[in-house]
Amino acid sequence: MMRAPSMRILEDITCRKFYGSTTPFDSHGPRPIPEHECKVAPVQAEIAMIKGWDNALSCIPAIFLAITYGYVGDRYGRKIMPVLAVFGILLSQLWVQFVLYFNDTFDVRWIWAGNLFLLIGGGSAVSQNSIYAIVADVAPESKSKGPVFFQVSAAALISTVVGIPLSWLLMKIDPFNALLAASGFIALGNMLVLFLPETLQQAKKNDDAALNHLVQDSHTDEDISPTRAKSSKIDLRVMIVKVVHDSRFILANPGLCALIFTFIPSSLSNNSVSILFQLASLRFHWSLAEASFLLPFSSVTNFVILIGILPVIYSVLGSRFGLRSSSKDLLVARGSLVFHILGALAIAFPAGPSFLYLRYLYICLRRRPCFRLTLSPHIIRSS
Repeated sequence: MMRAPSMRILEDITCRKFYGSTTPFDSHGPRPIPEHECKVAPVQAEIAMIKGWDNALSCIPAIFLAITYGYVGDRYGRKIMPVLAVFGILLSQLWVQFVLYFNDTFDVRWIWAGNLFLLIGGGSAVSQNSIYAIVADVAPESKSKGPVFFQVSAAALISTVVGIPLSWLLMKIDPFNALLAASGFIALGNMLVLFLPETLQQAKKNDDAALNHLVQDSHTDEDISPTRAKSSKIDLRVMIVKVVHDSRFILANPGLCALIFTFIPSSLSNNSVSILFQLASLRFHWSLAEASFLLPFSSVTNFVILIGILPVIYSVLGSRFGLRSSSKDLLVARGSLVFHILGALAIAFPAGPSFLYLRYLYICLRRRPCFRLTLSPHIIRSS
């Protein structure tokens, strides 16, 4: 709900400053500037620069704090991670609204400072992955986690299908109304997280069983036993050492290291949605509110794929080809990557709106849960 109204407000502010510097005789009038007059290259370039740096800065807290918050979740409970992350996101968005509302006092670049609030919880990356960690805790180890992750992703898409039309209606009155409504929904969602069941104990039971099995098979010494690990005192220094030690399994597995790098283009794709809004609005002469309907289209498509198509693919791969769960996950992840490449290449070439929706469909076929589920078998939580 926030992407289109915040960009429209930013576009209006930037547009006023541009015309104020180029046509002083008309810059002091109270009349609103029509949106189509803001589709000039200098205004759009400034917006792209501001949003690009904002997206880049929003990644920094997760880069430095994701492992730490992951350890906190493994030690003190899963729910604390999404609660802190969503609270930080809410504060960040409120700061952005504050700067945009008082744009006569603050330069719009001050919205970058809102990313400091993401130090509380680590931002959306920690929030999303903590939900997947909760799901992984309760998902049966004997079955593929792919369909479970797809169902969670499909449920999250409902908010986009409902939120974008609501945002479009509110933007007809005032874009700030859409921003305030979105902030209220974020706060409500954070309160609902408190009612989620705690899954840490279930995760520890699964991990203790796995560790005991490894100890019996490899005759390892007492230093790595779960009992001793639990009884050790945890201070800041020990926590840092343990986080580094528990992360060494990533570097020890070349395939896992290579798999992690797949999240880099995935993150670039997700952060390019704002640029896609600008592209559609500029190329096809749409308003930003109209361009935002690309998201509900992708959400409906994703919902059908996650609930209808992918489960059938999993069933066929298992019943007809007799593939194991890990083999099915890997094959689906590879196939989704092919569709992602096709969609990204197609968007780069100009064409009509119908082709843009078709190209967006290819990207919809690439889902990040496909890559998460290939990581989950390698993860053993800290205790």
